[in-house]
Amino acid sequence: MRDDFRLSVEWESISASEGDEIRATWARFSLLVGAYPVTRVLDANTKSYRDHILIPLYPIAEWLVAHWWQLLYEPQAPWRPSYDRRHNLRFGREGYLFPDLWVESLDDTVQLTWRASDLSDTVAFVGSGSLSISHEDVRQSLVQWIELVISRLEQADIQDTFLQREWQAIEQVDGEEKEFCIACARMGMDPYQVPKALAEQVVHAGRHVPTDCHLEFFSALQLEDVASAANDVAKARDGLACQMVDLSSLAALARGKPKDITVAGTEPWEQGYRLAAWLRQRLDARSDPLPDDAHLSRLLSLDQLPIHQSYETSRHHWLDALAECNDAHLGGVMTASPHPTGRRFAFGRALCEMLADPCATTLVTTARTARQKRNRAFAAELLAPAEWLRQQHLDSYIDLDALQSSAQALGVSEHVVSRQLQNHHIGYVAWDVA
Repeated sequence: MRDDFRLSVEWESISASEGDEIRATWARFSLLVGAYPVTRVLDANTKSYRDHILIPLYPIAEWLVAHWWQLLYEPQAPWRPSYDRRHNLRFGREGYLFPDLWVESLDDTVQLTWRASDLSDTVAFVGSGSLSISHEDVRQSLVQWIELVISRLEQADIQDTFLQREWQAIEQVDGEEKEFCIACARMGMDPYQVPKALAEQVVHAGRHVPTDCHLEFFSALQLEDVASAANDVAKARDGLACQMVDLSSLAALARGKPKDITVAGTEPWEQGYRLAAWLRQRLDARSDPLPDDAHLSRLLSLDQLPIHQSYETSRHHWLDALAECNDAHLGGVMTASPHPTGRRFAFGRALCEMLADPCATTLVTTARTARQKRNRAFAAELLAPAEWLRQQHLDSYIDLDALQSSAQALGVSEHVVSRQLQNHHIGYVAWDVA
């Protein structure tokens, strides 16, 4: 196990507490994320800092198992109801001292974010920060945490608690049942609370949507949208099947990209920026605008962009594009966007997927998974390169006329230009100017 997420436990004996499981699990507890102790507190009484807290570990362990699947597999979706209650450990403290610590899945990694907070007149957590850590390392550390508490309960001859029952059930999950639990969790649902009719829809979708698409498919949905979303994928694939074109030039580009350009461990948007910069350099495009489909298709050595629009999405908009490329390098992109700039941006995102993972079916969605963050950054940098924007905007204050002019020259939406300006620290857009 790596040292990026490490806990330290020294058991204490405090007999005044109510509840056997509470009395048995008091401990001096410290938690390190990277090199920082997120349990560091300032004690106003002693006017000193310490890196541990004194708490019973049972309540947090119970909260961890109650939210296990969502905590580890639900993507960042703060707009979903009760999202914070599933991903911030402060909601498991039950009145005891514990830091404001977010745990959010980014597919292969987990983003841990902690914030300073005052919990009483005498004690305050003083640190703030954020770090992305391997998903498996976080999972192993949480397993260690839960099993330490269960072992302590067993030593005290405490049996049949909610924690012990739930953890035993989680450990026994495998195969299709595990896939079902993960699918539900990606939609923000407790897999043990899903009504039977909706559970059957999840199983049906899992069997009919390509396996490689499951992560992106379920991450973009609400539970009630599963059946119609699976139908969206089927219609998009059927529509694309009879309109596939030769994508050999894209396959050749994919084979030539540096192996480490989308290396794991770096932020997904950084991967997208690097891949777009490499592609422009590889094709000698420098930072020149690609204002329309003709410019972009010529750059990619295609007769025309393989974009098709022949399906309507369900009432819940979630699918921006579907891309496919087979072993014979035949493929294309199906999009629901009716606007030219939206279609081009959707193609840019799909192009990222075809370069990163050729010969596959991929979904471009509204979700905030690592893959979707990467392909958004790629499309933004490909179509609205930061260097070109720097050359146009020499001042920090950018009015709406300048924003609109740049968007028109690049063939993208004003929103794309605004986000590039913001993300690359080029300038501030005065949206509120009349």
